[in-house]
Amino acid sequence: MNAAQSRLVNWADSTGRRNTGFTWLRGDIVGLLCARPVAADVVVTPVSSNTVLELTVAAPKVVRTRIGSPYVIRAMMDATKADASARVCGYEANGGFLLGSAVDDLAPLPTRDALLPIIAVVMNAKTRPLAEVVAELPPRFTFSDRVADIPQDHSAALLACSARLPASPPASTRPMAIA
Repeated sequence: MNAAQSRLVNWADSTGRRNTGFTWLRGDIVGLLCARPVAADVVVTPVSSNTVLELTVAAPKVVRTRIGSPYVIRAMMDATKADASARVCGYEANGGFLLGSAVDDLAPLPTRDALLPIIAVVMNAKTRPLAEVVAELPPRFTFSDRVADIPQDHSAALLACSARLPASPPASTRPMAIA
């Protein structure tokens, strides 16, 4: 989310009410909040996005792709080709939202949209503070960063430790594909 979107989220949380503080939204949450007002039939997102989408049943079909907007765009095109009447959208964990099919008066926009995420987030906050909307979502714990110059033996030890951790329960029993 860029600075303008962040300011608008803060404004949406405080409109007509006493502002309770700043609400930072990760891109995967913004993507979910965009898919709701679009009433998406298919939502495409990379495997790097968290699983809040599956846990909220925001769309009847979720397609997971490799990381990168070209993969998301290809999967959106495939979904639209498979069902021309489907409302198809996609997003990336970095906040990029893409519209893969026409939705009412909106034409498809298979590139990152800057305005639709702002409007969608505000629409989610029409009747109550955005912080309440987000607080009702299933808790997801996400951290992303890139750590440089780590010796390979150190990263191997970390991976070995993580392999001993208990696996997460299945996110959903809904159909999910990796494209």
